[in-house]
Amino acid sequence: MWKLTFLVAMMFSATSVRSAEIPFLNPFATPQELALQRSTPEAATHRLTFRRTTKNNDEADQVATVVIDVANDWALYSDGSRTTLHDYRLLSWFFIDTTRGTFSSGNKVGNAAFLAAEIVNRKGMQRLLDTVGVGDVCDSETELRSRLPEGDGFRGNVTIDRDKTSITATCNGRTIGTIQLGEGGAVPAALWPTLVATLPLHPALSAEFGGMTSAPRQLQVFYEQVGGSVTETLTLEAAGPSAAPYPLTADLRNTSADRLAATTTPELALTAQAAVAGTADGGVPTSESWGRRLYAMAQEGNGSSAVLALLPTSAMFPELLQACSAENKTPACVLSANLIAFAEIEPAVGGALAIARAEQSGDQVMAMAAMMTAQRSDIADDPVLGQTFALALVKFGGEFQEGAASAGLPSDPLPLMVRSIEAYPYNPWYWTDLADLYIAKWDYDTAMMLLAVAFSLDIPAASNPLLIAKAPRVGVIRRSHPSLFLPD
Repeated sequence: MWKLTFLVAMMFSATSVRSAEIPFLNPFATPQELALQRSTPEAATHRLTFRRTTKNNDEADQVATVVIDVANDWALYSDGSRTTLHDYRLLSWFFIDTTRGTFSSGNKVGNAAFLAAEIVNRKGMQRLLDTVGVGDVCDSETELRSRLPEGDGFRGNVTIDRDKTSITATCNGRTIGTIQLGEGGAVPAALWPTLVATLPLHPALSAEFGGMTSAPRQLQVFYEQVGGSVTETLTLEAAGPSAAPYPLTADLRNTSADRLAATTTPELALTAQAAVAGTADGGVPTSESWGRRLYAMAQEGNGSSAVLALLPTSAMFPELLQACSAENKTPACVLSANLIAFAEIEPAVGGALAIARAEQSGDQVMAMAAMMTAQRSDIADDPVLGQTFALALVKFGGEFQEGAASAGLPSDPLPLMVRSIEAYPYNPWYWTDLADLYIAKWDYDTAMMLLAVAFSLDIPAASNPLLIAKAPRVGVIRRSHPSLFLPD
C-alpha cells in the first residue's frame, strides 16, 4: 500500500533490479509470448485415468472420470467439466476451453499465498469452530494442505502407518487419509503436485509422495465441513503411455481480461490490457516525456494538480526527484520545491498529504477532516487525492466508510482506485494498491492478476526493489507449501 515512507525512500534510491523470484507473467500474454518464457515443453509421457467419487453424508455419490496427461514439468487435468493445464515451469495454471478456443491464466504462487494467509486466519477461527463443532484442527490442515502453527494446541497430532500396500494417516486418533500403493513404472514428477491440487490432502500424507515412483492405486481423504462429513476417493482405473503435446497451442485466445472485468470493472480490464501493451494514455512515458507533461500541466494553470502528480511521479520516475538541487530547475524539481507552499494554500494538496500521514499513523479523525477540507478545492475530484483517501478507506474499514458516506464523501475505495489508475496507468504502485484491496477481500486470484499487471509494465519503476518487496517470495512460498510445486 502506498506510504509516504515509500515516497521518500524511492526519491533517494536509484537501484532498479528485477528479482529472479518475481513469479509474475503478463496475464494477457498469447501462447506464443508465453512460449518465450520457458524451455520448449516436451510431450506428455503418461496418461492416468481415475474415478473420482465424492460422498457428502448420506447423499448419493458424485462420480466423475478424471484424466491426467503428465509430462516432466506440466500436467493436463480434465474431468469433463473443466480442463486445467498445470505448468510448473511457469508457476501458472491455465483453464482451457477447446470448444471456444480460449484460455485464461492464474498464478500458482498466488494460490499458495492464499493458503499461507488462511493458515493465520484459521488459527484465530479454530477455537470458534471447535465450539460450534464444525470440523477440528485436522480438518483445517487437510483443507489448507498445510500444518497450522505449533503451540496453543492448534496443530494436529499426526501419525503415519505404512505397510507393503498402503499408507494411512491419522490425526488426533482418527483416519484422515489413505494411499493404496501402485506397482507400475515410474511416473513424471509433475503428477504429485497435480494430485495435491486435485484432492485436499493433509500435508503429512502428501509428503509420502516423495518416496513414491508409481502412480497410487487409490487416494482417499476424510474430513468434516459445514453440513457434515465428506469422503473423497480417487481410484486409478487405467494407466498407459501418452504422447499428448503441450496443450497451450498458438490458436488459443487469452480471455483472462474477461475474468478481471468480472471481478473489478470492464473499464479497468481494458486499461490493464492497454497498459501492459504500452498503448494506454498515448504510450509508455519516459522520464523526459513525463517531465514535459508536468511542465504542460503547470503552464495550463493546473499547478495544484501538477504538484499532486508528484506522488505518482515519485513512483514512476524517482530519478526526476533524486536529481533535484538548488541549481536544477526541471519542472519536477520546481514543483517539489514548492510542495509545502502549495499545501498551505491549496486544500486538495494539503488534504492529500494530511490524509496520507493520517493513514500511516492510524488517525481516522485526521483523515476524515482532511478530506472534508479538501472538498473546498476546485480540484477536489483530482484522482491522486482520491487515491490517498481510498487507501484510508481500505485501512480503516467499515465504520470509517460509513462515516465518509454520512459526510457526503466517497465511501467505496474501488471507484477511486480505478479512476487513479485510468489517470496514471503506468504507475505500478496504483496497481499494487488495488491488489491490496482484493487481498483484503480474500480474492487472491484477482489480486495476483493485478500484481502481474504491475510487474508487466514496460517502465523501469516496475523493477524497483521497494515494489518487488511487495511480491510473494517464491522461495518462501515453496518452502511453506512444497507439495504444490516441483522440487527445486
